[in-house]
Amino acid sequence: MTFSEPGLERLLTTEADVDTKFAQVTSVLPRTGETEEALKTALTSQNWLILSGDKGSGKTSYLFLGLRELPRKRLGVYCPFETEGSNFEIKDSDSRNEFLCKHFYGGLISRLDQTIADQLPRKVKDSRPTLEAMVNSLIPVEIEQKRTVKKDKGFLARLGIRREIAEVGASYGKSITDEVIERRQLKPRPDYEKFRHHLNDLIKSLGYESVVFFVDEVNEIRLSSSAQKVLFEHFYNTYKTYKSTICFKVSVTDQVEIPRSILEGNYFEPIDLKNFLLFPKEYEEFIAAILHARLRELKLSYEISDFFSDSAFHKIVMASMGNPRDFFLTARQIWQTKKSRADATLAEEKIRQVGGQREAEILRKGGDTQKIYYKIVDELKMRSGQKEGASNSPTGVSYFLISNYEILPKDTRIALDVLEQSKILYFTGSYRALRRQGLKSEMMVIAYPICLLKSIRFMDVVESMKQLQQPEGQLISQHRAQLEL
Repeated sequence: MTFSEPGLERLLTTEADVDTKFAQVTSVLPRTGETEEALKTALTSQNWLILSGDKGSGKTSYLFLGLRELPRKRLGVYCPFETEGSNFEIKDSDSRNEFLCKHFYGGLISRLDQTIADQLPRKVKDSRPTLEAMVNSLIPVEIEQKRTVKKDKGFLARLGIRREIAEVGASYGKSITDEVIERRQLKPRPDYEKFRHHLNDLIKSLGYESVVFFVDEVNEIRLSSSAQKVLFEHFYNTYKTYKSTICFKVSVTDQVEIPRSILEGNYFEPIDLKNFLLFPKEYEEFIAAILHARLRELKLSYEISDFFSDSAFHKIVMASMGNPRDFFLTARQIWQTKKSRADATLAEEKIRQVGGQREAEILRKGGDTQKIYYKIVDELKMRSGQKEGASNSPTGVSYFLISNYEILPKDTRIALDVLEQSKILYFTGSYRALRRQGLKSEMMVIAYPICLLKSIRFMDVVESMKQLQQPEGQLISQHRAQLEL
């Protein structure tokens, strides 16, 4: 069977590359080990949330699901943080205000205005005076535009937001145009207290009890370390007195620095999607659910088995380590090779190529990173040779602990972090007892593409569960390796 329908191009496209509407209607609940009820409660409650995870791990799907599941009494606003030029160091109050007004509030107001237009068209006219008052309370700069174009006279123009761009789904970055070239300091400074007062009044006037901002794409590429700190401290200091009516649920990558005071004060509820690494059965179901949702939305009369054999699909999921983005990148490459049903042999070939690309990146880095990579790979490969049983037996060594992690030199820990960023290995966020030591260490897992490339026995937890009728956690804890660096 070969495939030619235009919609198939969207079936295996990463979430970041499909339109927001399609991504929102096809989002499903990530599998992280928590119950479905607990996950939905975290999404829809008035509790503030920090959702962390690797790029492509399902954070955006999680936020979109929150938008769908919100009670009617709460207004949900999706705010992707994608401002161009936002990654600069904040050294004084002027740069702090520039960051908050231009790169945070500009997009937030634009998205709020767009949400009202989409969901409450009859309220647009009445909401404009309050929205304009919100801008007036913030604007510390005057904006000049370099081209002789017809300037937008609306209130959004004062933050450099062209209304016609906002109407077509502009996000943080896309709503700030490149025509903004001159900013002159004016007095007074932004009045954030007045802003939140106007925001609170607006939500009440729209007939809602509260507003929930789903802030996406808070990452180390978009924001410098100083900007990350300013953003979270601003959340806390500005909105703590309005937490019953104004709520933020924020997705961050693992590299984002969250001030310790935020987490220690239990102000934000944290959820770490790293936990999915310990639930391979659930994340295979998660990815299958995304594909089924896309097939329904695209009105394609196919099943997953029409594109991939069961074994091929299973291997691609293992190669993704539960990361939807990585799954779609690999699955799309495999499917485009034949444009017909892929088997396990083709899947393994492409997955091994992925492993080779990741290894090549580590070899280019050299130094301690390359040294630690070879040490881990050689140790696990040696232990693989000592194991007996079929390839799907619970004797793999892909899950492992580092017994001396707590006393490792700083350079070695940095090298391990680089290996994780390069998707050679993964920290799971879960700790297990060390054998015969009375201590604990964080469980790690080496990527399936590296296992294929280097002939390391990968523990296929899903197949082992079928054979032994044991839960995932028990299998992983009983059949994990322990090594010393």
